[in-house]
Amino acid sequence: MAIRPLQQRDALENLMAHDFAYLSVVMSVAGTTNQRFIGYCRPGTALSDAGWFITQQEYDEESNVIRITHPVNVKGEVDFDQVWQTTTNYVEISSITNASPAVITTSAAHGWTTGQLIEVLEADVAVVNGDGYGLTMFEVEVTAPTTANLIHPVTGEYINGSGWASAVSTGKVYLREYANYTYV
Repeated sequence: MAIRPLQQRDALENLMAHDFAYLSVVMSVAGTTNQRFIGYCRPGTALSDAGWFITQQEYDEESNVIRITHPVNVKGEVDFDQVWQTTTNYVEISSITNASPAVITTSAAHGWTTGQLIEVLEADVAVVNGDGYGLTMFEVEVTAPTTANLIHPVTGEYINGSGWASAVSTGKVYLREYANYTYV
């Protein structure tokens, strides 16, 4: 029997090769060290196909799992019918202020609604870009078609960017489907 590679992708959707026979996995760090989204499927299932079993895992300060939740289908059941991500479309960042609250402005209408989670990548300020230490995923409070206040996804507090060395002037922001399901 041939062993197919495990399909794990990083936040930029780049394939990370692993050997595993029966399962594909994709993971997002969710912007904080204490929350991760993990998707499981049969090998060969596209990110945009239904067939993903997704978990949201929360960790304490010592990296112990303290809670695992799953999105539910229209019947309120957990199943393998979720979609990880139907699109890799993004909006370019015009700026993220180094103020309190931090405000993101996009180059085009973003289409978000208040309460959704977005992921910032390739920003020119490391604490926002998340080099392993900073946030990359934020909850948004939409204020206009191209602007939103950034909120911490776990604490619910506005992001205070006043301590950042500078404001963000470049980068990409993605609306992540897997992060915006209802988890129970």
